[in-house]
Amino acid sequence: MRIRRGAAAVTGDAPTNMPLAVGLGRRSARKIREPEDLLQRERSRHEARSARPFEACALTQEAPLLPFPRFRLLPTLALPASLALAACGSSDASPAAEPCAPGFVTQVVSVSYGAQAGFGQASMPQVVFGPPRGAALANEGSLDVVSLGLNGSIVVGFDQDGIADDTGPDFIVFENAFFVGGDPSQVFAEPGTVGVSDDGVQWTSWPCDATTPPYAGCAGTHPVWSNPDNGISPFDAERAGGEAFDLADIGVAHARFVRIQASSMVPGAAGTSGFDLDAVAVLHPACR
Repeated sequence: MRIRRGAAAVTGDAPTNMPLAVGLGRRSARKIREPEDLLQRERSRHEARSARPFEACALTQEAPLLPFPRFRLLPTLALPASLALAACGSSDASPAAEPCAPGFVTQVVSVSYGAQAGFGQASMPQVVFGPPRGAALANEGSLDVVSLGLNGSIVVGFDQDGIADDTGPDFIVFENAFFVGGDPSQVFAEPGTVGVSDDGVQWTSWPCDATTPPYAGCAGTHPVWSNPDNGISPFDAERAGGEAFDLADIGVAHARFVRIQASSMVPGAAGTSGFDLDAVAVLHPACR
């Protein structure tokens, strides 16, 4: 259809029951729809096209003014962010971020090396990023680690909004313990105490007996089997190796940081003493 008023023209294939708004004068006897009706129409259209529910979007500000499509002379209305073309869930928007998924350390917040540390420091922080690189041998530990030294410590963080408590283990800590001579009763271990925090100030830790085998509650006491080259998932708490931790065990629902504190045991050679961190895998990330 084509309707003229002076030099202005409105083109489009509007439905016959939709009035043309703005300046059509007396030649249009139809009543303009109320803004609420137009908003409802837009809501229905966007809900049908959206791949994600609006409540999953975190936008809180009002979206930019947008004209309704195909009626260029209609007054522009301010749409709520959930209805704007640029909002999350619209097929006209930029691709949405990937849903938050299990992941690994992406930042080293702080590190304090103790006596007899040194190994792996030149590769920091990248050496503790990404998946573990377990040696996959019961009598050999990974060298893709950083040694914290005696009583050393490290605090790490993640791209996701931390770790959320869910069913079963929530994260796994990977060190490079191994069975001496392949004997499971003879563990070469450099245990460490694991704690978590939501603000980096108040910490809650798992009880760790770092003096007596089998070092109950500590990290660094089991070989690491997962490696990118062998197909064992680092998110498989049953097969990956290392030590899995459940936030529910210490009454914590959410944590943004993980801290590992090395013990004062001296089983390793000079430069390699203390807890040797390979990686931390988050099984239950907290989505923003």
